[in-house]
Amino acid sequence: MSTGEGRSRQGLTDRHRSIAREVLAEHECSAAIRLAYLSGSLAAGLGHANSDLDIHVVLASGRNLEHPFARKDGLKVQLNVVPEQVIGELAEATRGYEVRPSNRDQVPIESARLWQMARTCESEFLDGEDAELLSLYRSIDRAVAGKLIAFRFAAEAGLFAEDAYGMLARGDIRSSLVAARMALACSAEVAVALLGDLYALPKFLLARLERHAEFDDCIVGIWDLLQRAPEWSNLEAIAELIPRILRAGQQLSADGLLSHWSGGGAAYRLPPLANDGPKRDPERGLLRFEGTWGIAGPTEQLRVGEDMARLWAACNGQSRDGVQSELIAQGVDAPSEELAAQIQRLQQRGVLSA
Repeated sequence: MSTGEGRSRQGLTDRHRSIAREVLAEHECSAAIRLAYLSGSLAAGLGHANSDLDIHVVLASGRNLEHPFARKDGLKVQLNVVPEQVIGELAEATRGYEVRPSNRDQVPIESARLWQMARTCESEFLDGEDAELLSLYRSIDRAVAGKLIAFRFAAEAGLFAEDAYGMLARGDIRSSLVAARMALACSAEVAVALLGDLYALPKFLLARLERHAEFDDCIVGIWDLLQRAPEWSNLEAIAELIPRILRAGQQLSADGLLSHWSGGGAAYRLPPLANDGPKRDPERGLLRFEGTWGIAGPTEQLRVGEDMARLWAACNGQSRDGVQSELIAQGVDAPSEELAAQIQRLQQRGVLSA
C-alpha cells in the first residue's frame, strides 16, 4: 500500500526489503506464511537508527510463531502475527464511510484495532501467494481508514476537552492544562490523518506534521501550545492558556473535517490572537457523520447540516465580517441578517460565546 502524500520520507530501502526476505526464507515458519508485509515506523517513513524492521505475517491455520525476533546484518527484525480474520475485518470496515449518530460500530474503539488499521495502511507488501487473502489486503482503503481514525480522534479530543474544563472547575489548573494539551494532540491527529498520514500513536506526531506543507503556517504555534507553559506558580496565566489550546485544537480538527475530507484543502491554521468576535465554546467538538454533522459537548450533541458546521468552525474569534467572508469563500450563502440570526441561535444553544 502506498503511503500518504507529503514531503520526502526516509522509509524502507532495498536493504530493508532484502533483509526481510532473507529472514522469512530462513525462518522455521517460512512454509506456513500466507501473507507478509512490512510495516511499523520504517514503513511509515519515521524510522531511526534504533528502529526495528517490522514484518507482519498471516500464518496457515494452526501454526504459531515461536521465534518472533531476529537480527540480520546489524538490524533488529520483529515478526508480528496477524490473524487472518483481521485482514478481512479491515477490508470490510474500509469499504465505505458509514458512521452515523445512531451507529458508530465502524469506528475502531479498541486501541489495538486502531493500531492495526493504521499499521496495515502504512505497509508494503512483501510476500504471499494466497490470492484471496492478498486481494483482501489490497482492498483495504486507506482514505476510508483515515476518515475512521479522524472520527475516533475527534471524539477523543472532545472527551479530553471535557476533562480539561472539569479539572478547571475543581481548581486543578495544572491538570486541566495537561488534558487540554492531550485534546490538542488528538485534534492534530485528526488533521494529519485526513492528509493520508496514518500512524495513530502520539510519539512521532510532530515529525508527521512537519513533513506536510499544510502545517507550515501553524507548526510553530502548535509546538508552543503543546510544549511551552507559564511558570508553575502562575496559575492565572495557565488558566488563560487552556481555552486558547482547546480552540486551537477545534480549528485543526474542524478544518480537516471540512476542507480535507476528500483531498485537497487549504493550509491548516490556528485561531487569531485578536479574537473579539464570536467564538466556539471550548468544550465542544465537531464530528462528521455520513450525511450529517454533530457539535458534541459534555451534555448533548447538536445535530447540524454542513453550512451550520462551517459557520460554527468559522467562529474562531474573528469579526462577523470575517466570518461572513470565510463562509462566502467556501460557497455558503451568508446574508448579514441571516448570519446574525444563525450566530444568535448557536449562542442560545451554548455552542458559541458572545
